[in-house]
Amino acid sequence: MPAITLTYFAAVRAAAGGATSETYEADSVSTAQAAAIAAHGTELKRLFTISSFLINGKAAAQSDLVAPVTQALRVDVLPPFAGG
Repeated sequence: MPAITLTYFAAVRAAAGGATSETYEADSVSTAQAAAIAAHGTELKRLFTISSFLINGKAAAQSDLVAPVTQALRVDVLPPFAGG
């Protein structure tokens, strides 16, 4: 399975115990998210539901998160920021 690196910012980083990023072997971004939630708990799950995602630097739609992955990806997890 490909390596999916979740890179955390702001509140998401805090919910992940201060980790800047984590890498999971997974067949989709949503599978990597599930592994991160299992490791860190419900606050991370809540933040994932309201965050925006960039996959290899490009804005991701919900369908991109569940699509099968065939190569390594970097996924930036961006929670809502003050001011919009």
